[in-house]
Amino acid sequence: MNPGYDAYLNSEAWQRKRQQVLERDGWQCRCCDAIAQGRYSKADLQVHHRHYDHFGNEPLEDLTTLCPECHDAITAVHRRRRYSAKNLPDLCAEPTLSRSIEVTKYGTEVSNLSVDGACPDHPAQRTNSQSIGSMGKGSQSYLKQAFQDRC
Repeated sequence: MNPGYDAYLNSEAWQRKRQQVLERDGWQCRCCDAIAQGRYSKADLQVHHRHYDHFGNEPLEDLTTLCPECHDAITAVHRRRRYSAKNLPDLCAEPTLSRSIEVTKYGTEVSNLSVDGACPDHPAQRTNSQSIGSMGKGSQSYLKQAFQDRC
């Protein structure tokens, strides 16, 4: 990561601001209320920068409390936007095939489809997070709102 970023996140100023955000948000994930549901402890909560326009001097409104699962999902969305196939056209010499599964009334059909030069195995297009659909019940609507709010 960026040394300046890491230094700031280890600073007393950031720790105070982080504490303020956690208290403001009631020690709850703003997307899925994970603590209320007992999935994580308070120590697991993370404070997410909605954007980095004022990094180091960000107002509290630019920060939000998330559980690790929601933070990974939101970060993955931003990463996909930043490193989309249109921005990385020359990373793969050949188009990559991906598997498409279609469930029909009479069975399941599996086919391979070309992904116009995208590289799903490239680190910039891979995520270490679960799909949004595998998260807690009701979390999809919270995440949709979070994405709209630029979490």
